[in-house]
Amino acid sequence: PLGDPFATGNTIQQDAYLTSTAVTSTRTTTTKTTVKTITSLFEEGMEGWDIEAAMLVPGVDQYLDVSLIAGYYSFDNQPFGPQRGGSGNTEGWKLGIEVRPVPALVLTATWYDDEGLTGSDWVAGVGLQIPLGKDWKDAFKSRRRHLAERLAEPVARQNAAIKTSRSVDVDQEVSQTSSTRTAVVRRVVSEGQGRITIKEDIVFVNNGGDVGNGIQTGSDITGDGTAEQPFETIQKGADLAATNHVDNQKTWTVYTQGAGAHGGIGYGESVSIGSSTAFISSATSIVSPIGGSFGTGDRPTVFGGFAGDASLFVAGSSPSTFVGISGYEIQGGYDDDSMSPPHPSVVAQAAGDGIHLRDVDRVEIVDNIIAEAEDDGVQLYHQDVLEALFEDNRIVDTVDENGIEIDTYGSDINFMSFVNNTITGNGDDGVDLDIEGGLNGWFVDNNVSDNGANGINVGVGRDLIANIVGNTVSDNEDDGFYSFVGGDFIGSVVENSASNNGASGLNFEVLGSMTAGVIGNVADSNDRAGIQVLANQFTGSMAFNEVTNSDFTVGMLVYLTGNYTGDFVNNSGLNNYAGSFLLTLGSDGDFIGNLSYNSATGDDVGISLSMDALNLYGNVVGNNMSNNGSTGIGLSLGERFHGDLSDNVVTGNGAGGGQGIVVSAADFKGNVINNDTSDNAFRGLSITIFDGGGMLSGDFEGNVIGNRSNNILSGDGIGIVAQGSFKGDVVSNIANGNRVGGISVLSFDGIEGNFSMNQTLDNSDSVGLVINTGGNGITGNITQNTSTGNGIAGFFLTANVGSNFVGSFSDNIANNNNTQNINGGGGIVVNIDGMWAGDTQNNVSNNNLGVGFRINVSGGFTGTASGNSSNLNDVGFSTGAILGLGAGAVTGPNTATGNTVFDFESPAGSAILTPLP
Repeated sequence: PLGDPFATGNTIQQDAYLTSTAVTSTRTTTTKTTVKTITSLFEEGMEGWDIEAAMLVPGVDQYLDVSLIAGYYSFDNQPFGPQRGGSGNTEGWKLGIEVRPVPALVLTATWYDDEGLTGSDWVAGVGLQIPLGKDWKDAFKSRRRHLAERLAEPVARQNAAIKTSRSVDVDQEVSQTSSTRTAVVRRVVSEGQGRITIKEDIVFVNNGGDVGNGIQTGSDITGDGTAEQPFETIQKGADLAATNHVDNQKTWTVYTQGAGAHGGIGYGESVSIGSSTAFISSATSIVSPIGGSFGTGDRPTVFGGFAGDASLFVAGSSPSTFVGISGYEIQGGYDDDSMSPPHPSVVAQAAGDGIHLRDVDRVEIVDNIIAEAEDDGVQLYHQDVLEALFEDNRIVDTVDENGIEIDTYGSDINFMSFVNNTITGNGDDGVDLDIEGGLNGWFVDNNVSDNGANGINVGVGRDLIANIVGNTVSDNEDDGFYSFVGGDFIGSVVENSASNNGASGLNFEVLGSMTAGVIGNVADSNDRAGIQVLANQFTGSMAFNEVTNSDFTVGMLVYLTGNYTGDFVNNSGLNNYAGSFLLTLGSDGDFIGNLSYNSATGDDVGISLSMDALNLYGNVVGNNMSNNGSTGIGLSLGERFHGDLSDNVVTGNGAGGGQGIVVSAADFKGNVINNDTSDNAFRGLSITIFDGGGMLSGDFEGNVIGNRSNNILSGDGIGIVAQGSFKGDVVSNIANGNRVGGISVLSFDGIEGNFSMNQTLDNSDSVGLVINTGGNGITGNITQNTSTGNGIAGFFLTANVGSNFVGSFSDNIANNNNTQNINGGGGIVVNIDGMWAGDTQNNVSNNNLGVGFRINVSGGFTGTASGNSSNLNDVGFSTGAILGLGAGAVTGPNTATGNTVFDFESPAGSAILTPLP
């Protein structure tokens, strides 16, 4: 039977029924070799001659060919002898018969005098001879063959006249395989009641009565640290553990029994540690490997603290030092004045700290409660570097200082883990790390709240390698999690919650580069940024973060002097004072990645990417930025935007004067597709491509398709300005009900592309569709667009400064425009300073105030004007000053009726646009 673990001597043991076995192993190795025998067969034609003669059988040859054959042969078979049938020459007579039932089918039989030729006396054969030609079917009819057929018959080679030989056999090793099999035999040697040792090298401490698990009543006078005679104070146990460590260089454990059913009280002492020691308590379960555990679960209370300085450890201590403290409740802090007489290992700097360790190389603080310390809950100091573990601790309510403070001054890497700790209500930082070298750390599942400064404050002089996962940092006076890194930061920031902090929720200042995933974090109601990253470069992804209710600044702030490489996707922001997402890159920075599927609603900008000099290489896709106080999406780029701008919903923004989507760059290559920028205050979709000098001359290259921008309160629906050239199609866009204009495309150096199926209705103060350029003019067709009810005109098509228009203007509708009755307004207004090569057909421009269809072409018109309708306007058609409009250009009926002033207006010296009979 299995007994309960118990304490005896300086060990914890357990009685059990034990079985001893002996194991015998037998190994057998088998080797297998495969040998391949190769026989080579050689053949060669015999040298010699043969002759034969054939005669048709008379009478039968009227119906089919039957030939009798006789001949003689002589061949040399010597080089490959011996052969079956003898060696040397093979020669003799041969007799045979050949029958052709039809000309194509040959049946033969031959007898040989010397069987050495073929290996047999008799040879029979069947052959098929089919002529190539249109009469080939005739070869399958029973008949006598013609003489020409017999003369063309090929001479048959003596295929049997070959000599053969086999080479000697050769043995060749092909492969060798080996296998090993081990047989294990176990047999019982002995069995019976026995005892195992679960843990040894233990000094027991108990200030109560007999516990019932082997630990007896303790006494500092009569005790020796065994379970049978434990000490009464932890200090006595610590002193003996130090002495024993010097004797055998082992790390001894001080086991402290807490008060419980057996009696006992708290330990009113401050413990000075004299060597490498592990302090554990009855709250720490010691698990047996064969079942069961040792420990009553009672947590001892220490009214004081623990302190150790490796420089004061007893002589002979191991140079590699360790202290572990697990399972205690520590209150008030270390007080060296409580020791009488003073202990030789007292640490003067430890006053008021719950745990204070100096220059200890490896520290484990696990499952402790540290409360109301006069100074730090835990303070670790090391002149070089250390390895520390904090797990499952509760550190609360220090009076004026930090929950945990760690200071190291070595230049190498420290290793620290903080897992599942609760650190709340401390007077300064919850966790304060001041690391002069580097840090490899884990911050996982900690709850750090209500502290007087930062929740977690990590200062690292060199590189930080850390995973920051699942922490809750809330209600701290300053940042929830703050890190200052003098080198690079490599790691992850995942699924942390930061709320109600007096500064930022999660704040990373990195002088080098940051390589991390910032994913799935929630930051709510922080006074400053919910998440802030300040670094030289960032590589990784920022995704699925939620930033809400930042009181005085943006929800998520990223400021880099170099590149951002990675995606910024699926983040959400709500009600942040100065906007949800602000990404700023310096003069050396590119954004290389996608800016996609983010959402924001709030008091200021939705998402802003601002760059002093360089480029955005990636897509801006699927974002939902609605009802923000300023601009929904603002992309202010120093140089290039190479990527797509598509499927974004940016509506209801700009109550404070902002716009829907604003893009500023020196070069654009990509498509603008399916964006909805309706109901914004100032402008829906605005793209400005400026002349950046050199190769960046302000060009736009891409298609503008399927975008919607309606009901803009005080600006245009869709506006594109390219100080260079514009190349691309503008198709199926909708811009209705805007306060100013509908769609405008302005290019300084020419437009190349088609404008078709766009809709611009009821834009109150300007023009529905504006196409305006200089330089290389306009190349492309303008067809099937609808622009009605606009304040000045339906269409303005302008090519300035000698520029030409090469393309057609057809099938467009422009009715009920110039609602503002502006002089020069109307339905369709075309001003070409150069020439127009193309057609204008089937346009409808009715019920406009002003002119229905005005055409001013300075350099001549080559094309046709037919099927246009301009009725019920003030002026129907006005040709302005079209030079070179010949009579043949007007090829069909252009209708102009019911116009108030003129149906056809043509200043002197120009052609008149009139309908033909």
